[in-house]
Amino acid sequence: MEGFHDARLRQDPRAEASLTVEDLADGRVIGTVDYRDVEAFTRQATVGITIGERSHWGGGYGSEALGLLLEHLFGACGIRRVELDTWSGNERAMRTFRRAGFVEEGRRRSAVRVGDRWYDRVVYGLLYEEWAERRS
Repeated sequence: MEGFHDARLRQDPRAEASLTVEDLADGRVIGTVDYRDVEAFTRQATVGITIGERSHWGGGYGSEALGLLLEHLFGACGIRRVELDTWSGNERAMRTFRRAGFVEEGRRRSAVRVGDRWYDRVVYGLLYEEWAERRS
């Protein structure tokens, strides 16, 4: 774990970054949010979000963290397209993504195994114009 965190501290923020999600009430880390695969020419990035503390699921932490990350990428970094993916059994994440304005763009059928079951990998995308329109 120490090596993992050391590598994260050396990331070039123009290309990727991992950030913690904290419960402001007690400062406890409850998850992470990240961006990676930044394409400078096409101004695209891939994002990910995990709220690992089950006691904090459904509390709006993921939505808030994703919103802040989008504000940073679209507003400060000039990104024009953000994408992410999840597995089709993760209904909570898919609702969060749709509420944030993401559009389902495709599926890779039976690409994710959870336990003994197979699920689709669902790909979502959000364009700068869509994000800006929702903000106004």
